[in-house]
Amino acid sequence: MAKCKKGFFIPVFFVFLLAFFFAGCKEDDKVVYKIVFLLPLGSHELANLANDMRYIAGEFYKKKVKDNPVLKEKGVSVEFEYIDTMADAALTVDRMRAFIIHNPDILAFMGPVLSRTAIPAGSIAQQVGIPMISSMATHPSVTKNRGYVFAMLPDNLLQVRALVRFVRENLGVHNAAVVYDPKDDYSRDMADYFKRIFPATGGKISGFFADSVLDSNVVSSIKSQGVEVVFAPLFGNNLLSVYNILKNSGFGGTMIGGDSWDSVDESVSNVVDGYFSFFWDGAFYESESADFFINLSETKPELKNGFYNTVFCDSLFFLLEGLENMDIPSPKNLRDVLSSYIGGNIRKFAGILGDYRMDKVGKITGKIYIYKRMGGKDQLVVEIDPLE
Repeated sequence: MAKCKKGFFIPVFFVFLLAFFFAGCKEDDKVVYKIVFLLPLGSHELANLANDMRYIAGEFYKKKVKDNPVLKEKGVSVEFEYIDTMADAALTVDRMRAFIIHNPDILAFMGPVLSRTAIPAGSIAQQVGIPMISSMATHPSVTKNRGYVFAMLPDNLLQVRALVRFVRENLGVHNAAVVYDPKDDYSRDMADYFKRIFPATGGKISGFFADSVLDSNVVSSIKSQGVEVVFAPLFGNNLLSVYNILKNSGFGGTMIGGDSWDSVDESVSNVVDGYFSFFWDGAFYESESADFFINLSETKPELKNGFYNTVFCDSLFFLLEGLENMDIPSPKNLRDVLSSYIGGNIRKFAGILGDYRMDKVGKITGKIYIYKRMGGKDQLVVEIDPLE
């Protein structure tokens, strides 16, 4: 009997050993899906914002993703990866392609933050069938005819409609000039919309210039033509340079711009005066996204760029909704869940945007707010529904 027990013990021991071995192999072979963040970490102008976003993403992963009970029940394991876009379109494309080649288990891309990098990045995402969510890009080409690409902000057309209504109805302006950066997709798109819409309301465009050609002679020309307002959809140092040239050349009219004015640092915002369009009235709406950002900013007071960081949180919760509700983990299934919100209210994720909606083609619609900037202080002037 003892011999029989001994002989029985050895095979059973090896069965358990083999079972343990294969279970360990199965755990090691478990797919870890990647969410890839496209951030301008190495950009001088945008590094602070990008590093804020990286910090927020890291905290979001620890608090909402890593031990998420819904994902664990589904057997879905996710990790976050980061690609430095340097705010450069060609570099963004090259690094995305290289990452895709070496990493077959990508579920989504998050970003980029600028239209000029989000447009080509969105093209790659659409081609390979991987969802991309951009929290800041506003150029319509980012999402146009791209079922795998999502935006969290209204596009440029709504901003320009609101700005034109404001300068025509509130400021009584009839004569305008446009100064833009032809190398930047956002700036070029905003300028083209203004050139088309302003005359349609009875206004006159007396100048349409690249910022690189603006000098005192050009300013003298627009002054002689009675230009009352200069539309300058520019970023950072380009905006500061144009403002100084206009001011030093004696232009006494008003400057206006889009949401790019809010992305500049204090060295620019404390100098440039005028009016600009924006997406926020300064209030946080009740949502999980807003609560997450507010709690995070209380523990890390140095977090800046409140608006863009909160919209970034909105995009993270939008992503999480997709991850938790897809039946089987795949880029297509994630896309299908995210697409289900098209035509509906996104308030669940909108810590700042409130009752913004995704229309039937996935565009975000809602009110636009006009601010007056004077001496580095911003004052809300009026809210406009650009679709009215």
